[in-house]
Amino acid sequence: MNTKTRWFIFLLTLFLLSAPVLVVAQWPDWPVPEEDAMIPNPVEKTPSAINNGRVLYETQCAACHGPRGLGDGAIASPNMTTEAFAAQTDGAIFYKLQQGRGQMPSFAHLPDEELWEVILFLRTFTEPIEVAEKINTLVKIETTEINQEKSVTVTAWEVTDENHLVPLQNVRIQLGVQRMFGVLPLAQQALFTNEEGVVSAIFPNDIPTDTTGHSTLVAFIDDPVYESSFTTKDVPWGQTWEIIDITQKRTLWGTMSSVPLWLLFSFIAIAGAFWITIMWVVLQTKKIFDQGRKAIRLQQESA
Repeated sequence: MNTKTRWFIFLLTLFLLSAPVLVVAQWPDWPVPEEDAMIPNPVEKTPSAINNGRVLYETQCAACHGPRGLGDGAIASPNMTTEAFAAQTDGAIFYKLQQGRGQMPSFAHLPDEELWEVILFLRTFTEPIEVAEKINTLVKIETTEINQEKSVTVTAWEVTDENHLVPLQNVRIQLGVQRMFGVLPLAQQALFTNEEGVVSAIFPNDIPTDTTGHSTLVAFIDDPVYESSFTTKDVPWGQTWEIIDITQKRTLWGTMSSVPLWLLFSFIAIAGAFWITIMWVVLQTKKIFDQGRKAIRLQQESA
C-alpha cells in the first residue's frame, strides 16, 4: 500500500468518524423545561385552525424550513418531518417558537393562539389530515372588463350541513389558465381570500389562447383540509395563436426548402470558409513538400 492510498484511507476514516459530531454540532440538543413541555395545545384541531397555521407558516417559516418542512429553504434548518421532531410535545415546540435560538428568531411577539395554530399545521407534515375532516366548498369565478383591463374574481364558500354558504377566510386559491400539462398562474404571489372569501387577479392580454381565441380559467382551493371545488370558465381573452404553415413560410422548424435565408447564407459562408481553409492548408503542404524536394535535388547536384 503506497503513501497516497494510506492518506486517503486515513482522511476518509476521519471524515466518517467526525460526521456524527458535525451533525450534532450543527443541530445541538435544545432542552425544554418540563413544565413548559407538558403544556397541552389549547387550540382545537379544526380545519380553520390548521389553515390559519398554514398561512402563518408560509409567511414566517417556509423561507427557511421549506414548503414541506424538509429544512431545504434559504437557510439550513432542521427537518420537521422526522420521527424525532414528531416525538416532541406541542408545549415543547411552543416553547422553542417563543424563545428562538441562533438563526431562528423568537416569535414571542405573535399572539399565542397563532403559534398554537402553526403547531397544528406542523403536525400535518407527519400526521396526514383525515379525509373525514375535509369540509365541502363552493368556488365561483367572475370576470370583468373595463377599458381593456381584464380582471378575474374568485369567491370561495364553505357549504354547511344546512347548505348555507359561509365565506372562507385566509384560504389559498390557485387561479390560472388551463394548459396542456398544468395551470399557468395569473399571479406570481400566493392568493389568499379576504374576509368575504374573495381574491382577484389581473388577466394579462398577452397570454396565448387556443386556436379559437378563447382561454379557460381554472380556480380551486389549494388546501388539504378542504374538499376543493375545481371550477373552470371559458373567456374570449388572450392573444390568438398564429398558425404557421411550415411549407409556406420560412421557419427554423420548417422543411429544407423553407429554411430562413439568414441561416442558409450563414451555413454557406461557414462551409465555404471551411473548405477554403482546407484547400489553403493543402496548398501550403504541397509547397513545403515541393521546396523540400527541390532542396534535396540541389544538395545532390552540388555533391
